[in-house]
Formats: sequence, C-alpha cells, structure tokens
Amino acid sequence: IKEVNKQLQGHLVEIRELKTVNQRLQQENLELRDLCCFLDDDRLKGKRLARDWQLFGQHAARVLREDLGGYLKKLAELERLQDGLVKENLDLKELCLVLEEECVSRGE
Repeated sequence: IKEVNKQLQGHLVEIRELKTVNQRLQQENLELRDLCCFLDDDRLKGKRLARDWQLFGQHAARVLREDLGGYLKKLAELERLQDGLVKENLDLKELCLVLEEECVSRGE
C-alpha cells in the first residue's frame, strides 16, 4: 500500500505540474490569438488605406485630365484670339502707313 500511495503521490505531483504547464500554455495561446486578431485588424486597415489611396489617385488623375482638357481648349481659344489681334494690328499698321503717306503728300 505504501508503494501505491507513493506512486499516487508521484502522479498527483505530475498532474499538478501538467496543470501548471497547461495553464501557462493556455495563457500563451490566448496572447497569440489576441496578437493574431490585432495583426489581422492592422492588415485590414492597411488594405483599406491602400484602396482609399488608389481611389484618391484615380479621382485626382481624372480631375487633372479634365482640367488639362479645359486648359488646352482655353489655350487654343487664346491662340485664335491672339492670331486675330496680330492680323488686326497689321491692318492698323498698314492703315497708319497709308494715312501717314496721305498727310505727307498733302503737306508737300
């Protein structure tokens, strides 16, 4: 009976040690699970942020393309008006020369 009690005591000590190890492992498991959840949340936030930046970039590119198109039209219009002004200035210059010739010929 002493031998059985001694074996039983040994088994009880081993069970206590295994319970302690089990508790420690369960705590580590919980910490690792929490860390995985945190990292997954962080990954999803990063993914969302990347998508938001992508959408922003697409929107900005679209706006810039539209603005550039408007500016190019405006530039073409201004060039057309400038060509008209150049022609008008040449006409006025020619008229001034004609009037100057008339004044000179009258003054003679």
